[in-house]
Amino acid sequence: MKNNVANECRALGNSILSEDDARTRMQYCRRAIGLGRTAVKAADSMSEADLLDVQETLRLAYRASRGTYNPNASITKLAQVRMARAGFAQLPIVSATRPKLIGTDTACLAVSSKPLPEKWFDTPTAIKQMNEALYAVMGVGSDGSYSVCIRLIDASDHFLENPEYKKVIEVSPPMAIKIENEMVFFGAPEAIKDGTGLRIANGRFICSVSSLRSGRYLRFIATLIRSNDDVPEVHQLPEFREV
Repeated sequence: MKNNVANECRALGNSILSEDDARTRMQYCRRAIGLGRTAVKAADSMSEADLLDVQETLRLAYRASRGTYNPNASITKLAQVRMARAGFAQLPIVSATRPKLIGTDTACLAVSSKPLPEKWFDTPTAIKQMNEALYAVMGVGSDGSYSVCIRLIDASDHFLENPEYKKVIEVSPPMAIKIENEMVFFGAPEAIKDGTGLRIANGRFICSVSSLRSGRYLRFIATLIRSNDDVPEVHQLPEFREV
């Protein structure tokens, strides 16, 4: 069943992307939500790649249905399986920033080692530059204030500490980031240096961003892992939605 669910999710994602008829597309989105619940039941025996594909299909269904179908419950449970499997209780933190409250007027956050170009908000341009590891941009649903922090860890995968992983809402796909000027910033893309900054050796890293509930504010944690490994190209900007 586990392979069938993952394969069906992948095929369904392609159908959602290619379908022109709005009513049929909504049917596909509704079907994806049901598959997400099935995937949660089989998650312990599914591979990491399959879990990521299911999560991506669920995100796609949310966007394609314009929020009519909300898969956040399934996405959260799948993320918790991934976090627990990765060994969350043994997180080897090399360095980290304290949480910092920042504001965004563009409903976005970004990770970058230098100011973003003027047209960072142009989606095709942003996707191209993210795939070139120049910066990462993600949508957070609305303007406002958010708590952000950056961590560098010595590990082969991204995960959170106990008990933080239990509060996770969503986890972004892994993204490549090139660090220059021995600094990395995490904050609003229109004013990246006003965000939180971490001094770090230059090089290539894999970055993943997690959202979790923290008091009054939604907290975003950008975790960096030094690595020259390739990561899958992004075809759309990551988007986080509050549950």
